[in-house]
Amino acid sequence: MASTAFLLKDDPSQAADLYSLLYALEYLERGYIGGYSPSDEYETECKSLLSLCKVLNEATPDIFVSFSKEFSFHCPLALNRIKVGQPATLERPKDQKENNQKLMIFELSEHFITLIDALKLGSIAVDELYPLLHSLILSISSIESSHEKNSNEAFTLKSVDKLQKWDKRLEGMGAHEELSSNDARQLSMDTEAAYTFFKTFLRQQQ
Repeated sequence: MASTAFLLKDDPSQAADLYSLLYALEYLERGYIGGYSPSDEYETECKSLLSLCKVLNEATPDIFVSFSKEFSFHCPLALNRIKVGQPATLERPKDQKENNQKLMIFELSEHFITLIDALKLGSIAVDELYPLLHSLILSISSIESSHEKNSNEAFTLKSVDKLQKWDKRLEGMGAHEELSSNDARQLSMDTEAAYTFFKTFLRQQQ
């Protein structure tokens, strides 16, 4: 995928347009998922934003994906909606369910990678690690619940019990406290083991 830097340096306003569209679409999607946007208002606004995105995407294919990577702009809901090409209200129930599951899997992968990277960089402070670990646990729980409701195949992440124990342990520690080097190493190993199992699970579903 080509870098967008050379496309934007001669026209900074295009970068602003891309950012504004992605931000607006991400905000709209989160509002709809959270139940804050009425379906009719969401659908009208989403169609309008997607029509503008389509113009830019046709002129420069994958420009939104490239832009988000180039400038580290985290907007998974917006990128997913652009890829789908229509508001969630117009999706078939099956398609909508599949897209939601894909998004949840994508976000879980990000939580794993973020925590693993933090540990590799030497983070040992509880106030740095606990939010990352707790977000990971919540994401795992969401996927487990989704699979229980939407399929006969239960999703149980191996080694998650170890991560849950770490989550409870860090929750009970003070924000100023730090993990020992041995504990940080063990947490890193447990997290990577769970992530490896998760990736194996995904390959088996293909």
